[in-house]
Amino acid sequence: NYVFVKSSDLASIYVHGSQEKIGALFDEARKSAPTILNFDEFEALVPNRSKINNTSESGEVNEFLSQMNNCGKDRIFIIASSNRPDLIDPAILRKGRIDKVIFIPVPDKEARQGIFEIHMKGRPVSGNINYVRLAEMTENFVASDIAYIVNDAATRAFEDDVEISQSLLEEVIKENNPSVSPNDLKSYEAMRKKMEALA
Repeated sequence: NYVFVKSSDLASIYVHGSQEKIGALFDEARKSAPTILNFDEFEALVPNRSKINNTSESGEVNEFLSQMNNCGKDRIFIIASSNRPDLIDPAILRKGRIDKVIFIPVPDKEARQGIFEIHMKGRPVSGNINYVRLAEMTENFVASDIAYIVNDAATRAFEDDVEISQSLLEEVIKENNPSVSPNDLKSYEAMRKKMEALA
C-alpha cells in the first residue's frame, strides 16, 4: 500500500485537529500494512520546534515523533522529501525514525537528456531533436524547469500550427533561467555536507 501525503492533507482548522489526522493516518497505515507513507514538503509538517512559538505546531511534531518511533516494526516505511531539510526538527532525523538521508542534486547532463526525452515522447516533432545539445544548454535546470520548457514549446507550436522543432526548444531555453540559483546551489551543498557529517 502506498500513500502520498501533502501538508494540506493533514491541515485542520481545529486546535489539535492536525494531531488527530496524523494519528488516524498512521492507524490506517498499520491496518493496511505493509504501507509506504510518502510525505512531500516534509519541513512544513515537522518544523524545528526551537524556531516556532505555536503550541499546536509543536504538538503536531510531537505526534509525528511518537508515531514514527520504530514504525518499521509495524511494517510502515516512510519516505519524506524536502527542499529545506535544515528546517526539519532534528529529533525527526534520528535513527529509528528517518534512518537514511539522501541528497539528490540537480540533474546531471545525462539525466537532463533523459528528462527531455520523457517529456517529448509522443509529441509532434519537426526533424530530429538533438537531446544532447538540449542537455548541454540546460546546466543546473531541474526536472520541473525542463517540463516547463517542453510544455511552453508545445504551446507555441500549437498556436502557430507547427510541430515542435529543435530551434523552438532552444529559443525557449534561452528565454528561461534555472529555478535553482547559484546561491541556492551553494546552500544545498552546505546542507549536504552538514547532513553527511551527522550520518
